Amino acid sequence: GVTNEFGYQIIQDSEENTFVRGSYDSECSFDDIDLVAGEAAIRTDFLAKYDPAGTALWVIPIAAANSFFSGTNDMVLDNEGSCYVSITMWTLSADIPVTLEFAGLTGTTSIGMGWQYFLAKIDSDGNGVWIKQINDVDNPGIANHGNLSFDDNGFLYFSCSFTNSVNLDGTILSTDG
Repeated sequence: GVTNEFGYQIIQDSEENTFVRGSYDSECSFDDIDLVAGEAAIRTDFLAKYDPAGTALWVIPIAAANSFFSGTNDMVLDNEGSCYVSITMWTLSADIPVTLEFAGLTGTTSIGMGWQYFLAKIDSDGNGVWIKQINDVDNPGIANHGNLSFDDNGFLYFSCSFTNSVNLDGTILSTDG
């Protein structure tokens, strides 16, 4: 790369492929795959998959239009080699929605200025499967999520903090008080 590149997390699947979650400031290269950071972002995060010999199979930049900051919080793999990632963004304006596009997926916020969160699934070939938005209902831009984990039955869990109610891609969960 040209300036700052960081690796945040490295995990391997059952076939010894390696997945890397990290970020870069301007430009970054992975074997023959070159990435250029988004215009507004102060950094651009990425997900990369390497084969057991260390060759980059795919690299996905994670950046959002109209977002000052976009980044990843955690990454886990399921038994089929799909990758799940939690994504954080800071919106620049209360009037302009943020659009996150990566791996063939699009997620758009309709909430005002503040933190925005998504959870996404990418298959073993680097194709987007789904993306889900996570936001605090009572205080838009406040919900926070981070860690991801699978249980022994293959169910995905994630940590999330919010004030009274949280919107999980259209499903509202509320606390008792």
